[in-house]
Amino acid sequence: GLRIMVLSDVNHVHGLGVQFCACPGARPRDEQLIEYGVYPASSERPSTGFTLHNLDYLRMDEMECKTTPESYTKKVRRLTDPHDWRSVANRYPETIRCDREYRACLALINHGFAHQVLEVWKDPGAADLVYRCVACPRPTGPFRNMPLGWETSPYAWGYQYAWNIDGNFEAQHTASRAAENNVFLYPGTAMFNHPDEEAAVLRDA
Repeated sequence: GLRIMVLSDVNHVHGLGVQFCACPGARPRDEQLIEYGVYPASSERPSTGFTLHNLDYLRMDEMECKTTPESYTKKVRRLTDPHDWRSVANRYPETIRCDREYRACLALINHGFAHQVLEVWKDPGAADLVYRCVACPRPTGPFRNMPLGWETSPYAWGYQYAWNIDGNFEAQHTASRAAENNVFLYPGTAMFNHPDEEAAVLRDA
């Protein structure tokens, strides 16, 4: 018979038989799943997958409802079998890992890095995965948004930077108590410094 895979969607955990293409020149199994909108939990012999819709929904639940991945996983299991939800396959470890990987993939796509040829792949550099503020004045570069001759304008004072202390309460910055779980994906490429650079600064401070 077909190999049974655990496939998690927004409202159900399915156990479905999956037949992978085995024709000459066929893509690897993980790529076949992604082509059909399923993110595999492993690349060699995937036995668990999450629909992209599921991962998008999880990301929105985390941001807007402050739902933890553990609670989200339990919710989907309860939706699958309200009477005996513990009998439903628990894929919490796979959920948190695929959630992070999927976010990294989205960041690479949104910032123009995912379309590179693998043979000449270039990793993003410092702050390359940061969303640029459209309101901040930029006199040069590809994101320039200031008029020519702004320096001599009587309103030049309006182009100065103003710093304001604020807290980002939408982001989740909780570090795991288990050090082996704190795996960095493209460190230093977004809003936080590279851990090694930060450690050097704190050491010399």
